[in-house]
Amino acid sequence: MLEHQILDAVELGIVPVLVLPSPSERQRIRQEAGISINALARVMEVSRFTIRNWEHSVYEPSHRAELRYRRAIAAMQTAQPGHRTSTQSQTVGTQ
Repeated sequence: MLEHQILDAVELGIVPVLVLPSPSERQRIRQEAGISINALARVMEVSRFTIRNWEHSVYEPSHRAELRYRRAIAAMQTAQPGHRTSTQSQTVGTQ
């Protein structure tokens, strides 16, 4: 189910595009969302070795891949329990 949500986010751009996190943060986000490297690679249409390389600072994604990757990461972040958007954080802080 989550894999389909991430695919929709990547293909349709239905989540905000954030700044690409550091490689270790990318890995943490994926793991906390419960997404395997293989599942993310399928969504991203790249090899699992490519995802691994992106998460271990071997190299950065190309421009086109980076946009898709940022969308996938944003979708994984919003799927995590207890995730709050920056708008929610601002609203809570002002009440």
